[in-house]
Amino acid sequence: MTKEMILVLGLLVPSTALAQSQVVLLARTCLREAGWKVTDDCAAIHGVITERVRTAGKKYGYGYESMILAYSKPKPQKSWIDDLDQLAEQPASWPAGTSWQAFRGYWVRLLAHAWAVLDGEIKPACQAEHWGDQLKDRERAERHGWQELPCGNSLNAFWLTRLPAHASR
Repeated sequence: MTKEMILVLGLLVPSTALAQSQVVLLARTCLREAGWKVTDDCAAIHGVITERVRTAGKKYGYGYESMILAYSKPKPQKSWIDDLDQLAEQPASWPAGTSWQAFRGYWVRLLAHAWAVLDGEIKPACQAEHWGDQLKDRERAERHGWQELPCGNSLNAFWLTRLPAHASR
């Protein structure tokens, strides 16, 4: 049996409810930020969130879940994303007229990918401090002098925001 099939059948799940919710949250975030296909965005986003929890999270008491929700906000036109879960059943809010069966396999692959990222099997292709889209967020990054990082096969852009002292802004 593959990891994907085991996830869907619910036979092999992370050991705690907290870990299960982190898998689902990361998979939802990957979908929201990069679409249905597995890309390097997911691991890099996880790396950004983990770093933010390590730094600001300790100072302000944020955990992984609250941090990921703060940086990947639900979009009203895609509210069904928040109803996707580890069982990969059709969400009640799924768009009418769209076949869930056509997308279910993509969701299962995103769940398996998120699980592998959280489990450390898949590492980020870059060690970024921020991510964003190629247009609006890129303008902000350029305005602030952030350094863009190559980050594998990703749809988003990834940046270092705290440049080394010797780097010019």
